[in-house]
Amino acid sequence: MDTQKIKELITKYNNTGRIAFYHPKQKRISLDGGRSLPESEAIKKMIECINTDIKNIKSLWLNGLSVEKIQLKINAPIDFINSVVESEIYHNSNG
Repeated sequence: MDTQKIKELITKYNNTGRIAFYHPKQKRISLDGGRSLPESEAIKKMIECINTDIKNIKSLWLNGLSVEKIQLKINAPIDFINSVVESEIYHNSNG
């Protein structure tokens, strides 16, 4: 994955309330204050975390929880939750 795509993924990961830091010269990424990992391993973990959060938010929202209650349940930033919910509303309205 090229450097720009890695930076975009890190931004998405950071938007979930987690923290990633890229060490481009070493081709390593630190996740949530832990030891740095090889790019490929860290990328896989970040994608898994983002997808799990999105899946959980969609499930909770579809089960009738408000955005505020979802935030309390999964401890993610309200902006991230809102973006997932808005995407789900758009997706459902456009069939």
